[in-house]
Amino acid sequence: YSFCTLLRLGEGEWKKKKKEEKKKMPAKKAQEQAPAPVQFDVSNLVTLVGADGCEYVIDKQCAMMSKLIKGQIEEIKEGEEAVLPFPDIQPDILEKTIQYFYYKYRYDNDPDERPDFDVPPEMALDLMVVASHLGC
Repeated sequence: YSFCTLLRLGEGEWKKKKKEEKKKMPAKKAQEQAPAPVQFDVSNLVTLVGADGCEYVIDKQCAMMSKLIKGQIEEIKEGEEAVLPFPDIQPDILEKTIQYFYYKYRYDNDPDERPDFDVPPEMALDLMVVASHLGC
């Protein structure tokens, strides 16, 4: 309702109409409101370290969307902490790359439900270089 409608109806009447409209609206199912969360084992983590020394702790299965990282993880002995340094990757680019790992992990087996993966234009070239380097 517009401000003019509010003045015409008065505040009390306007609130009543809003309540009536809410009752008439069909309730959304929980599954329609949010996509299913990514399931992963929290004890199965890898740490990626960017150019600024910032550490990103992520799920190994998601990190293994990259062929390079997958090869590095496979070389790590059982029980050894997986810390992979990427001193040439700037933090904003590494963070967007990690978002892509989770996106790819989530939607690779469900291409019909895959939304677009948004990439800011100013990051596009750097992301393509990193994606090529990481093999993802």
